[in-house]
Amino acid sequence: MEDDKYLDKWLEAERKIAEKEKQLLQQIKFKVGEDSFKEIEEELRECEYTYNYKIVDKPIGKMREFDECEYIEGVYVNQTTNGGYTGDEFAGTHSIKIADNEYFQFSYSI
Repeated sequence: MEDDKYLDKWLEAERKIAEKEKQLLQQIKFKVGEDSFKEIEEELRECEYTYNYKIVDKPIGKMREFDECEYIEGVYVNQTTNGGYTGDEFAGTHSIKIADNEYFQFSYSI
């Protein structure tokens, strides 16, 4: 029974985080427009597990040199981990320019 309480608390905390992320993404969509937002969604999908969504005034990492995005500019990546047991695990931070001095930043793990 004690485990059920912890599970319920954890699930509620996860629900609240998901709702905050959804609201932040709606703000970003309004700010950047439909086409740019579709590319941001694609970045999120490619990063697989994403978390810690926020808007910041400075990017983290290096600007990606070969960018396939048509609408968004300035995708910065700070890869902090690679390798892992299988040699193909990656984690870090993405920062995507959404306006002058504004970046959508999130952590990822693949």
